[in-house]
Amino acid sequence: MKFAIEMNGTLVHVEAERAGADRVRFTLDGKTHEAEVLQSRGNLHSVLSEGGQHGEVLVQRDPDGGLRLYIHTHCFECRLFDALALKAREGGGGDEAKGGWALKAQMPGKVVRLLVEPGAAVAKGQPLLVVEAMKMQNEIAAPRDGTIKTVHAKPGAVVERGTLLVEAI
Repeated sequence: MKFAIEMNGTLVHVEAERAGADRVRFTLDGKTHEAEVLQSRGNLHSVLSEGGQHGEVLVQRDPDGGLRLYIHTHCFECRLFDALALKAREGGGGDEAKGGWALKAQMPGKVVRLLVEPGAAVAKGQPLLVVEAMKMQNEIAAPRDGTIKTVHAKPGAVVERGTLLVEAI
């Protein structure tokens, strides 16, 4: 199975398959690994790598559909994307070859404030708009540099996950 994982903001492409009853083989950044994974109890998993290293991984679901992986003293916030979800997340491809991108809502909420308008040059990480979700105001940032082509969001609008908010070139 091919998919992508966004882990703490970094996107990584992965291929994974079962290699036995409790074994998993996965390719990450072109390198293949194998591990034995056993469910200890509840959301706690015991992992034994091919190099003999052992660790435990606690998996918790986020309210917005993501996962948190706790490995030793580190917390990794993750999102899994299959090929179709990844294509939608990246804007669907049409302008992608020309360097364009589209920003879609990652969760339902209400648009509180717009911080850009068409024609504005933006840098990766620059806040574009503010969406209120679960009583928290979240700044939604540009995934990469570009020039704003269209702002589809309007202040006060209620948006669902996947709603197109901003397009850029």
